[in-house]
Amino acid sequence: GTGEADVEVPRRLAAELQDLAGRGFLTREDCEDVGPLIEDLLCLRIGTSTDTTRQAVIPNQVRGRTFRALQTLLRAVSRREPLVLALDDLHWADTQSLEVISLLMEVLDSHPLLLLCLYRPEAGHKCWSIGPVASRKCPERFAEIRLKELGSLESGRMLQSLLGAANLPVGIESLVFSRSHGNPFYMEEIVRSLM
Repeated sequence: GTGEADVEVPRRLAAELQDLAGRGFLTREDCEDVGPLIEDLLCLRIGTSTDTTRQAVIPNQVRGRTFRALQTLLRAVSRREPLVLALDDLHWADTQSLEVISLLMEVLDSHPLLLLCLYRPEAGHKCWSIGPVASRKCPERFAEIRLKELGSLESGRMLQSLLGAANLPVGIESLVFSRSHGNPFYMEEIVRSLM
């Protein structure tokens, strides 16, 4: 059967589009174009599309139109209120997702939109293009923060915090540090497995 979330998400998306149009942040034409493309992207049926809208889309144009629809939707939302878009685990992102991020960078100068792009330093992954693309497309709005591994002192503090103990058993700290190499995520996972 259809779960509550399966019904709620399409209803909220339709209401969001109507609200943006009602406030003048999206035109009715934008809603008619954006609605069906977002529906297809999310595999939803929210009642905004018509057969003629879908028939008018040539298959090789769908990707570009969908990217523009996402850009139009997020521009509209950011006009209504400042928007932070946190994009995590981009070291697993596909090429199309990275292309959408690049497209969104084009509106940063004119809209209150913050893109927070998070990824691990995976050598050779396409996510490493995010920094160079951002420094070219929006240099005044681009800041890169590289996090280093925790040192032994910081790792010890984190371990004490995770275990809720000031005095740790002998060898636990060095064991966790040697296996995690100062990576906080790995420390959490090692502690979870030890417990």
